[in-house]
Amino acid sequence: MSTKSRSFRVIVLISFFGCLIGTILNKIFIFILPKDTIISRFFIDSSTIIKLPDDFEINLGILKTSFSFQFEVGVLSLIGILVSWYFLRYFR
Repeated sequence: MSTKSRSFRVIVLISFFGCLIGTILNKIFIFILPKDTIISRFFIDSSTIIKLPDDFEINLGILKTSFSFQFEVGVLSLIGILVSWYFLRYFR
C-alpha cells in the first residue's frame, strides 16, 4: 500500500512516533555508553536542538504568557523516522 491512500494526519503521526522512539533510544544509548568513548560523543554531538528563545513571551496587555518549546533530533531519531516510513509503506 502506498502512502497516497493514507491521510496526512496518519503520516505525520507515524513519523512523529518514529522520531520519538528514536530520540528515546538516543537518550538511552547516551546514558548506557561510557562518557569518554567516540561512540558516546557521536550520539551527543549529532543531536540538534531546535527551540524557541528563552525570553519568548506573548503580551496581550492584561494577559502575559510565556512558554517553551524544544525539539531534539539525533541520528537515531532520523533512523526512527525511516523505520516508521517503512512500516507505513509496507504494512497496514
